[in-house]
Amino acid sequence: MAKITIKHKQFSYTIKRKPIRSINLRLVSTSAFTISCPSLTPKITINRFLNQHLNWIYKNSAKLVIYPKLKNLTDLNILGQKYLVRIILANKNKIIFNHTTKTIKIFTKNITQKYLQKIISKDFKKLSLNLIKKQINKIGNFSTIKKISLRNQKTRFGSCSSRGHLSFNWQIIFFPKDKFRHIICHELVHLKVKNHQKNYYLVLSKLDPNWKVNNRWLKTDAKKHFLIKP
Repeated sequence: MAKITIKHKQFSYTIKRKPIRSINLRLVSTSAFTISCPSLTPKITINRFLNQHLNWIYKNSAKLVIYPKLKNLTDLNILGQKYLVRIILANKNKIIFNHTTKTIKIFTKNITQKYLQKIISKDFKKLSLNLIKKQINKIGNFSTIKKISLRNQKTRFGSCSSRGHLSFNWQIIFFPKDKFRHIICHELVHLKVKNHQKNYYLVLSKLDPNWKVNNRWLKTDAKKHFLIKP
């Protein structure tokens, strides 16, 4: 395995020669990648291709999200609080949250990734909905809310419909508490102001004075905290 330093960050990479027609590159982690190329590709051609993609490697490695193997899960951060996690094979599926001792016991019939995703999503959605409702009540009285639903959106952390329906990505409970609160504030303001013009941010700044920093964090770091791929 070869190594290369790009802007003071070290990467390891492998070259795979295959019966293909063109050279391609794939990130396998935040610090490793592979280059696949036709079997008879000269080394000078591979090096030229690599040098042409140095900026791409560096930029996109910072955005790459590696989702954990759920069977190996030992701890989770929920709104900034660390919980110890135990995965236990059992005859039935059940998740026990102990918020006093900060522990989570996951009883499961199967420890495959797909199976664990299903049971974790189901029970954690209930927890997420409860925490979101509690946070809304802390922020203020919003009687115009008609419905709150949870999803696992790829590109949005929350949304607000014209009918007063709020929707959130249930995995925002894995964010720091101030970022979690920011997302909720963002959608609550939309109950009053539908667009993102000046008046919207004036209202938002009253609920979340640090909204600019929080919003920037969502764009750069939020998805790195997801437990399950959207």
